Amino acid sequence: MEIIEKNPFRILGLFANSSEKELQKNKSKIKAYSKVGKTIIFDTDFPFLPVVNRTDNMLNYAYSKLQQNRDKVHYGLFWFLLLTPADEIAIRYLRTGNIEKAKEIWAKLISDGNVTSENYSAFNNLGTLLLVSSNKEELHKGLLLKIQLIISKNFVDYVTVVTDKTFSMDNKHQLNNFIDETIKELGESLEFDNSEIISLFKDFDQQIKDTIIDKICSKLISNIEILIESTKKKRKENKSEAYEYGIKLYNNTKNDFNIISEILDNKSIKYGFIADNLAKEILQCGIDYFNYWSEHYPEFLDETGIDIDPDVKALELFEIAEKIAVSSIVKDRIKENTTGIMKWIETKQQIEKEKLVEDELAFLAEQINLYKNIDQVNNLLEALSMAEKFVDNCTPKLNSIKNILGDNDEFYDTDEFYIEISSIIATIAQNIVISVLNTDAKKMMMLSQGGIDKLYLLRKHKVLVLAALKVARKIRELDMSPELKKQFNENYEELNSLLKNIEKAEMQATRDSCYIATMVYGKYDHPKVIMLKELRDKKLKKNIIGIIFIRFYYRISPIIVEKLKGHDTINLFIKVILDSVLDLLSKEVQ
Repeated sequence: MEIIEKNPFRILGLFANSSEKELQKNKSKIKAYSKVGKTIIFDTDFPFLPVVNRTDNMLNYAYSKLQQNRDKVHYGLFWFLLLTPADEIAIRYLRTGNIEKAKEIWAKLISDGNVTSENYSAFNNLGTLLLVSSNKEELHKGLLLKIQLIISKNFVDYVTVVTDKTFSMDNKHQLNNFIDETIKELGESLEFDNSEIISLFKDFDQQIKDTIIDKICSKLISNIEILIESTKKKRKENKSEAYEYGIKLYNNTKNDFNIISEILDNKSIKYGFIADNLAKEILQCGIDYFNYWSEHYPEFLDETGIDIDPDVKALELFEIAEKIAVSSIVKDRIKENTTGIMKWIETKQQIEKEKLVEDELAFLAEQINLYKNIDQVNNLLEALSMAEKFVDNCTPKLNSIKNILGDNDEFYDTDEFYIEISSIIATIAQNIVISVLNTDAKKMMMLSQGGIDKLYLLRKHKVLVLAALKVARKIRELDMSPELKKQFNENYEELNSLLKNIEKAEMQATRDSCYIATMVYGKYDHPKVIMLKELRDKKLKKNIIGIIFIRFYYRISPIIVEKLKGHDTINLFIKVILDSVLDLLSKEVQ
């Protein structure tokens, strides 16, 4: 220990219990020798310690340190007393370098472990000799002997011999001073870390251990607080470098904080206070760094020309802070800011994805704008044709987006953005189909109420439904979100059901039509065909013979129609007959 090697008593060639007269005598002697260029040797110049270079500066330093009685008490605890015959014998051995023999002499005097008026100098001297060592076991024993002396009732005897009979010192006060000096010397002179220092007091009285821990922790906490304040100042001055400041703060406080966490209860107020303060500053470094750089995203580079990821670095600091934080208030603040950054990341990823497929997105946007008013086209069949073209135009670009994002390592196995875009296209096309069918259904309803032939209306509606199904089949090939896919499938099934219902109704309406008359006059809504239907409904259906005829007619007429296709002469002959019948009926009515 440096306090032993450069002890003021040693420099002046004195024992700790030397008188003021001896102090002045040695001081004068050293100066006299120095003037003539000679080196003086004292009984305290032990060979196991480095040679003392007694310069004027060193001499003045030593003398100044022994002006006050409290300083004599303090430095005396790190030097030797010469009080008893046993001390004289042991010190003679020290002068010859026989350290073990000196230890043996003093050890016998304190073998029962009790400090007395006869052996307190042995406690002090053996303690000092052991503190010269760098061996941890000997250091441990030396510290134990010193503390036993300081807390004993005979410490007053020690104080008296190194000062004067008028001076007194409180044991607790001196113990506190001794522990402070010991911690300082072990750390600076012997380069022990705090864990090693604490281990030297492992089996001491609990109160002593608590004092050691408190002092070490107070020092460590003070170091951390200084670094926190320094970081805070730099962060406020330059937020662009806040990440580096936060990482340096963590690295520079890591060892001290780990020791604090090992020796303090993590539920203690002292631990919670420093942990939360450290976590808050690291967190704020992340917040400031993110806020500074995210404002310029994505147009920013660091000094090396590489893209900066403010979210990644901020979250790294948040994670560090979360591991350190104790209170729920600080932890909640970390979670709140983490959530905010995660939302920003989603936006950032979308921006990056959009950048990769910006040409495709521009084309799709153009198509959406071009076809946005399709459902307002008067010609419904044309509207469906345009909807089909819209899907056909967009599909290749959607496939391109899927391939680009799928092949990109950063977004591999992540197609949410593509699904979102594809779902938008599918939704637009599906809405056009639904709008067209709803519009046609309303028209059919109005026309049917106006007396238009049912079969005509059904066939017209069927053409539209078939066109809608064609568009729907192409929409079905697009990728969609699960929710939209479910909705589309339901609509697709309804569309197929609608077609089946139309075909069923068409079949029934066809049965109600006049097959032969329709063939002859060319269309089922011809005025004369309608007159023949009225004849059927108003005359023939009123009696048994007419009903039998109707059934026979509908059974045989499709066959006759099929056979007579292309026979224009026969069809003309039938037309003449039917015209005659209708003229006759008209006269009857008149």
